[in-house]
Amino acid sequence: MSIQSDLYTHLSTDAGLLTLVSTRLYPVKVPQSPTYPLVSYLAISGQSMNSLGGTGALRNSLYQFDVYAKTYSEAISIADALETAMASASFKTLLQSRIDADFDDTPDVYRIILDFSIWHL
Repeated sequence: MSIQSDLYTHLSTDAGLLTLVSTRLYPVKVPQSPTYPLVSYLAISGQSMNSLGGTGALRNSLYQFDVYAKTYSEAISIADALETAMASASFKTLLQSRIDADFDDTPDVYRIILDFSIWHL
């Protein structure tokens, strides 16, 4: 399996996250006129780990997660649930940053951005 499918499977089966966003987890692109709240995510960088023997199977990818919600408190709850879900993943994750963004361009939608470093094969 790929990290993309592992990531989606893990997040879409996490009880805490499911309670808050249901199945509204979108890789790369959010659909037009979406239902809120939701989480979108995409890989923003990645690299293979090299050694004297060459390029290995271990990779490190940086993923950006965008939490969108109609209220600020709801966005915080979802971001907290996302952090908890990522901490329980079978692949190694490390929260790199969490930014409470201003209102998104969409009227009355709050956004929180989380960047995770993900180690995977």
